[in-house]
Formats: sequence, structure tokens, C-alpha cells
Amino acid sequence: MTLHVFVGPTIPHSEVLSRVASARVHNPVAHGDLLRVKADEGDTILLIDGVFHQKAAVRHKEILSLLARGVRVIGCSSIGALRAAELAPYGMLGIGYVYEAYARGDIEADDEVAVIHEAGGDWRPLSEALVNLKHLGDVAVRQGILSSDLCAQAIALAAARQYRERTWSALRRDAEVSQHLTVAVEQLWNLSQSQPDAANVKLADARAALDHVAQGEQVPACSAFDLAADPGWQTLYLAQWRARYEGGLASPLSVIQWRQIYDPMFLQLWQKTVHQIVSAAHESSYSSALALSSLEQMGMFPARSSGLGPLDFVCEETKSLFACADAAKTVGAWEAVYEDLCRRMGHDPGANLAIATLDQHLSEVWACSADRETLEQAARDRGFLRLDQAYEASRHFIFGYLRARAGHAARSGRR
Repeated sequence: MTLHVFVGPTIPHSEVLSRVASARVHNPVAHGDLLRVKADEGDTILLIDGVFHQKAAVRHKEILSLLARGVRVIGCSSIGALRAAELAPYGMLGIGYVYEAYARGDIEADDEVAVIHEAGGDWRPLSEALVNLKHLGDVAVRQGILSSDLCAQAIALAAARQYRERTWSALRRDAEVSQHLTVAVEQLWNLSQSQPDAANVKLADARAALDHVAQGEQVPACSAFDLAADPGWQTLYLAQWRARYEGGLASPLSVIQWRQIYDPMFLQLWQKTVHQIVSAAHESSYSSALALSSLEQMGMFPARSSGLGPLDFVCEETKSLFACADAAKTVGAWEAVYEDLCRRMGHDPGANLAIATLDQHLSEVWACSADRETLEQAARDRGFLRLDQAYEASRHFIFGYLRARAGHAARSGRR
């Protein structure tokens, strides 16, 4: 059995390994990560931390996909606790105070567990999680340090702040405005220093979950649904995510989209392929009809009635039509540039690119005018149903393209 742990600011990577030496430790989970990870039946994935602001958060269907394969998925502390509470009916297991609070409905918002943290792999938290402050307040009330009313007012000051601004210094400034809460906030601070476990329930939950796994406890998760027997939860979106992420950085969908945008030979290949598939499909060839359906679901061909559902998307025949070892190598390198930028910047740099920038980029690559009508037609010629699809694909590639172009220019200058 392999244990994969997705973690960041809640508990240091080093402590994870000190508790479970064989664990494979990953950075906070983001959309696509659970489809990339190599997890088989009997393996365990422990979700602790995840991103949701700088990149898309892990999707529920990604977790269901693992559960359906017999992978045990446990959540605690942060986004892991939230997803566990949401997916408990489907077999995800939750552990700890934060999970129980979400499951009971005592807390609901994702910002209750959110913190801002150091970038670059350190993950040191720079703000206080609201759920930690609430737990600290509960301890203060139980120990008679604060009245429930004063405690609620002090915690309300923190709740009014955006999660990135929830620091002790900000809380003190806000308390000074209210005046009567200054002492209450200082008492909470003193309690956090004298009883650090009470001030960091997220950390306590993470340790409990790691100990649970390390001790080999196999508490079965209860599921009211047979995910393997009922594929109705598997949507077109999930099929597209699998095509993009399951192959790693150079997934089949990434290679196809890269060729649509950057391969000068793709126009000719696409026209030839469409004619072949349409002709064969009209002759009632199942395999060709399957390939045609796959292209439709990919958004690369106008919808036709093939009698096949979304999950026939990107079949082996369709992938082989557009497979290209050289393209896959380039895609892997360009996607690596993009992933590295995401890690170093702490957010998704492609998400904030202006449409005008993408227009200029595509017009340069496609050697056409940058006006929207021309670009729309050029996108359709390359198999995109809409220009928006080309925009979204290029957001992942543009940084690799620019680096490759700069490298080419540098090499040319040395000749």
C-alpha cells in the first residue's frame, strides 16, 4: 500500500515523513493533481491542504474517480476536511475536529480553514485560520478565561477580516477600536502561547490522521452509493480532465491542443482526418464512429448523432490519429515551464492574461489578423468549436512558447 499525502501550511513535510517514513509527500492539492497521481486499488490518499485561490481547487469528481477505483481517500484539517464532509456519503473518510465541524454544519465556508502562506515550497502560514481561532475561543470559554459573549465578539472581529488579513496584529488593531475587546483578544493570545495545541486544531487533526494511517487502522468509510456500478456521476468534464491530466504533463489532450495551436501541419492533418472519419462513419464503422464521437466531445467537430456518450471521449483510435512523439516532448517541456511558474509565483499566471494578449499571441502563431472574427475562423479551422477554447488551451502554453522563442533568438544571435 502506498500513502500519498497532500500538505502545505498545516504541517511541515518533514513532520509528515517523521510520522510515516514511507509516505509520498506532495504539495497542496490543486485541480488535476489527483488524476496525475499514480494510485491503485488499496492505496491511500490523505488530503490535508489544497489551493483554491491562486489555482482551481480539487474537484469532487476527481475524488470520486479514486474512490471508484478502490483507492482509500481520507481528509482532515483544511480542504481535506471540507471535501470529506461533502463526500462522506460516497465513501471518503474524514478525521478530526475540523471535519466534524463541517459535517455537523457548525462551519460551512472554505475561508474558515484558509490561510496565506510563504511561497516557494516553505508553506509557512502568515495568517491565522478562523477555525483555529474558534477552537481557541471554545477552550477559553470552557476554562473560564472568557465569557461566551466576549469570546464571540472577539472571534467576530477575525471573521470580519478577509482570510489573508487574519493576523494577531490586525485582531489587536480591531480590538482597540472596540476598546472593550482589547483585554479579550490579549487573553486569547496568551492562551495561544501557553496552550499551542488549543490554538492549532488543524495541526492536531493532521497529526491524528497521520497516526491513524501509520497504525494501519482500517476504519471503513460508509458509502450509500456504488460508484463502480453506476457510472452516471462520470461527466464530460471528468473525461476532459482525465484526458488532460492522467497522462502527466504531456497528456493526450494537451498534445492535441498544442498541435491545434502550434503545429503548422495540423490544418492539413485535421482536414484529411475529418474527411476520413466522416466517410467511414457514414459506412457504419463502429470504430470510426467512436472516433468521430470522441472528436465531437472534445469540441473539435460539430455535433453529430453517433449514439455514443461523453465517456467515449479520447478513445485509443482518436489518440493515435494525433499522437506525435516530438509534440509530446515539447508539450512536456512547456507545461513544466508553466507548472514551475505557478509554484514560484504562488498563483496561476495564465489565469490573469488579458484577452488582448491572447489575441496577439494567437495572431502571431497563426499568421493572421488579430481581429476577433478572423481569429474565430482560424480557431474553427483548427478544430476548436469556439475561440474561447483556444484561449484556455493557450494559457497553459504561452509561457513555454515565449521561453522557447527567447532561447531560439539567443542561439541565433550567437551564430
